[in-house]
Amino acid sequence: MITGKINLGALKYVNFTTKKGAKCMLIPFDANNLFAGEKGIYLGIVAFDIAPEKQKDGQTHLIKQSFSKEKRESMNPEEVKALPIIGSLSTSFAAKDINNNVDPKKEFEENDDLPF
Repeated sequence: MITGKINLGALKYVNFTTKKGAKCMLIPFDANNLFAGEKGIYLGIVAFDIAPEKQKDGQTHLIKQSFSKEKRESMNPEEVKALPIIGSLSTSFAAKDINNNVDPKKEFEENDDLPF
């Protein structure tokens, strides 16, 4: 199982308080590169591994917003680097629990009884 959190407050122009003091969130589609799909409005994301020595509280990945190839290529390196971390993911097992001593290719070759 993978669990995660996304900080919507990291998006542009989202937090404000009404005149009556109610805290609200307004997320402009264009300013935040949201896109409409058949079943809703979506925010593209990409997850990056966190180095084991930097992991804390079970977090194994950080989340950033993903963009189309065209949009990303139009950004300069400083803009790409400045993109905020908008969340994190945690897995239900620790990376150290994975048996890294198995060579999947070797295992497959030795037991290859597939007809194709």
